[in-house]
Amino acid sequence: LELVELTAKRGSYPAALSGGETRRASQLRALAPGPDVLLLDEPLSALDRGLRDQLRTEIGRIHRETGVTSLFVTHDQEEAMSLADRLVVLRDGEVSAVGDPRALYESPPNRFVAAFLGRSNTLPATIVERNPPALRVGESRVPVDGLPEGIGSGDPVVHVRPGDVDVSRNGRVGTDVELSGTVRSVTDVASRYDVRVRVASGTELVAERRRSCPAVEESVAVGFDRRDLTVLPGADADGDRA
Repeated sequence: LELVELTAKRGSYPAALSGGETRRASQLRALAPGPDVLLLDEPLSALDRGLRDQLRTEIGRIHRETGVTSLFVTHDQEEAMSLADRLVVLRDGEVSAVGDPRALYESPPNRFVAAFLGRSNTLPATIVERNPPALRVGESRVPVDGLPEGIGSGDPVVHVRPGDVDVSRNGRVGTDVELSGTVRSVTDVASRYDVRVRVASGTELVAERRRSCPAVEESVAVGFDRRDLTVLPGADADGDRA
């Protein structure tokens, strides 16, 4: 009871517990026998955001204090990223990736993982040199550290997070990759603006802006640095194309 901070509820009936207290009591019952492995199957579902965040912090604290190996099952990427020491991404019952959460987020091994672990932009690219490797993205020639295994003669795509995409009304953004485009939409989500830009290839990119942003149908330049891109095969395991 002390571990899950429910000592004040020792004599309470289940109906007297709040939703958050009920979840804590469930975890308490599972921990009481001293298990070798604790399975947490969607433990934060159907809770409002504030309570989810509070209980997520509590689950992390309890895990650290008990040292019990915990298997946390969730569809919420933020929960998985914030709690996991090792992350397993499943697709159709098959393991798509295993690794450190930060490493999988920053350098995803395939397009599914890139899109699943947060928001993702992908752009078509063309191999212009293999040794040393370089790509053409739009009108920009971009040296890269390497090409993904199994790429063969096909062309890859480049993946970049919306937070790493810059937008400029002045025609240049001063990044390694630069493309011209037209603003298709601007969405205000309070903490940021999501600016969707269609570039010459027809691909639409989402860029995050914290302050003022261009208007819909305005011509802009978008770009990102080579250190922020990940090169991925143009076709994933199911043959989907960019």
